[in-house]
Amino acid sequence: MDVVDRHPDHPDDPHTPVEADKDKDNEIRVMHSDGTYATYGHIKQSSAQVRKGAKVEEGVTLLALSGHNGFSTGAHLHFKVSKANGSGRFQSLKFAFNDGNGTPVTPEATKTYTRI
Repeated sequence: MDVVDRHPDHPDDPHTPVEADKDKDNEIRVMHSDGTYATYGHIKQSSAQVRKGAKVEEGVTLLALSGHNGFSTGAHLHFKVSKANGSGRFQSLKFAFNDGNGTPVTPEATKTYTRI
């Protein structure tokens, strides 16, 4: 759906976020067949492996690497799933990840998760 891959990563880790960085994160948005879309934010500059309009395959296509740009304190992935709500705005949706053993894990706010 969209790829933004032009903002440099912060050289300091940890970094104190500043207001001027709020709109300077790289991201990839992927449209799903059910009308929802996923946003992968704070991707590392120049690491995007896809372009706008490309077809991606779950579990096969590498999108990008996690980065440290925009309003962030360190390298991480900001992930969300959204859907248009009919009034021209978007609504975030709950989702679950597979824990690697087939068990769904629903992320909770303020918790940290590590890829297995």
